[in-house]
Amino acid sequence: MIVLEQLKLLVNLARMDGELAIIERNYIVNIGKGHGFPESSVETLFYSFTKPFWRKT
Repeated sequence: MIVLEQLKLLVNLARMDGELAIIERNYIVNIGKGHGFPESSVETLFYSFTKPFWRKT
């Protein structure tokens, strides 16, 4: 569970500027996958708001 908590922290840190860049999102998803979490599980961390919270860069 420690990894999941750290992933949540990364998502919140990436949101600090008000937007979550697609490169930040991909980075966090790759970290989660590297620790054995399916991509769909990591994706749910980005949907704590009513709409996806990232921008293209």
